Amino acid sequence: MPNGDPQETTLEGKDESQKRMASPLILRPLACANNQAVGLAVVLSGTSLPPSGIILSDAPGNPTVQADLTPTEASSITPLGGNADVLQAFLGKLK
Repeated sequence: MPNGDPQETTLEGKDESQKRMASPLILRPLACANNQAVGLAVVLSGTSLPPSGIILSDAPGNPTVQADLTPTEASSITPLGGNADVLQAFLGKLK
């Protein structure tokens, strides 16, 4: 874009019945006693990618997006530590 900002896009299923996809990860702070707080992370069960695949809607050409990593790809991303399951790698870093 001329001003450097990316074009607004939406990650959604290829099939028209699969509109915008919600994240399976919910992060929230929880206020505790003595002016303290802790972070909560919840992974929603039953969330999966649509079988028809996903696209980046409103991007030029609505390109198909590959959301799964191979173990080889995951090993090249240092924070994942070789774990192809991004959510599990994130939760493991919280311990």
